[in-house]
Amino acid sequence: MEMWIKRFRAPDLTQALRQVREEFGPEALILDTRRVAGRGFLGWRLRPQVEVTAAVGGRKAFGDLLTQELSPEVKS
Repeated sequence: MEMWIKRFRAPDLTQALRQVREEFGPEALILDTRRVAGRGFLGWRLRPQVEVTAAVGGRKAFGDLLTQELSPEVKS
């Protein structure tokens, strides 16, 4: 069984979970949540963000994602 793991960042947990559901669907498994420093231009810090690490596995759960090229954030 294949498993894909990806990190999602957003200003708050609600938005981060929305991103997870949009990309991985309702079968996604949340592995970790944490607050992280925001990334800014030339080292300037932005507001803290929430980072959610999520996973999804199995061909049935992937749907159309199998035919798309993955971003560098996706781990195998």
